Amino acid sequence: MTRFQSVPLPVWASPGVVVLVVLGYCAVHLGIRWAFSGAMNIDYATENVMTQTLALGYHEGQPPLFNWVLFAVQAVVARGVIGFLIVKYACLGIAAFFWYRTALDVTGSRGTAALAVYSLSLLYQIGW
Repeated sequence: MTRFQSVPLPVWASPGVVVLVVLGYCAVHLGIRWAFSGAMNIDYATENVMTQTLALGYHEGQPPLFNWVLFAVQAVVARGVIGFLIVKYACLGIAAFFWYRTALDVTGSRGTAALAVYSLSLLYQIGW
């Protein structure tokens, strides 16, 4: 009978470190974006006008959840780019959490789940 010894979990793969890396990543990106460009792109400007009031729909074929969340965030912080950035990076953090949980359920390995979350930064839309 052979006995398997468990391999210790690397530091970078522990759930606490994964959370800190994701939060740090979001904070750095938010800070850089806010510091270097306070301008809104055309999509942000359109949504900024649309979210001045609550409505059941803003665009044809697009549900209003994003606009409602943005409306709530802009009620707390100033209207402008910062509200969009908060919503954007909060969604990224939530997506990373669910990505981690899904990878952990599929593979059963915290190391692989951590690598799955870290690999999100390789996607152009997230990593740049």
